[in-house]
Amino acid sequence: MTALRHKQMCQPFISFIKEYMFKAEKLIQDSTGHNQLFKTDCVNIIQQSAINFSDDDIVAELMPHENNNYNTNVVELAFAHFNVKDAPTIKPCLIIIGQFIALSDKDTHEKYISDKYNLLQILKETLEEGSLSHKKDALWVLQSLAFDPAIANLIILDERNLIQQVLNCCSEKQYQIKQEAFLCLGTLVGETSLPKEQIFDHFVKQNAISVLHDELDQQKQYDHGVVQVLIIQTLSQFFTKIPGLAMMFLKNFGGKVFEDQQSSQHENVYLAASELMQEHYDCK
Repeated sequence: MTALRHKQMCQPFISFIKEYMFKAEKLIQDSTGHNQLFKTDCVNIIQQSAINFSDDDIVAELMPHENNNYNTNVVELAFAHFNVKDAPTIKPCLIIIGQFIALSDKDTHEKYISDKYNLLQILKETLEEGSLSHKKDALWVLQSLAFDPAIANLIILDERNLIQQVLNCCSEKQYQIKQEAFLCLGTLVGETSLPKEQIFDHFVKQNAISVLHDELDQQKQYDHGVVQVLIIQTLSQFFTKIPGLAMMFLKNFGGKVFEDQQSSQHENVYLAASELMQEHYDCK
């Protein structure tokens, strides 16, 4: 299919999405604080629009430009209506914010973590008080931000101590939360450009290595190996960024946890553990 033909096929859907965004914005702006269900329905309309941002043509049409403020307005409304105490609106607002974060640049990320929008405070409140489903969404948004090294640094150094909230989620029993938390943690560690002393202070001193060890030791109950690989890769990143930490790990915990992973029935786990042992302990 040619690009022109694809574009022509997308146009009716683009118009449909624009129309619903416009209606949702108007309804939310006109609604009163006493009609929360009405406002929630409006936010849900926007959510359905945001879910479809994956198509490049639609994204190009909806991104702000001279005669188009739809996307900006939608995100503004999501921030305006976010309230951690108002459960029905949390997920739609986080999805809208997260979709836009994933599609935007560093300047936009910095804008939304500024005091005006206070996105990090929103994520902290959700990770502290939200349901498991809402925590999962908050971790996804946080990870999307962390792909930018400068933003990852800001998250790690932030006085709200979001790292502790992420580590708490790593220890949740629900697998989906655990996986999302380790994805977020691994991205923060992998992308940060902070010096080793600050990484040590903000992760190791908060027992991040103990959490990783304990969770890796318990992951035998899962049969797919995804979380094990995430933990092993995150430990390897820590060992690379903090010289001497690999030997400290060995002294405190021993090497059995890695040896157990090398005997895993899952090839991805075996390969990740073997690579870590070769790189950091010179085990052939």
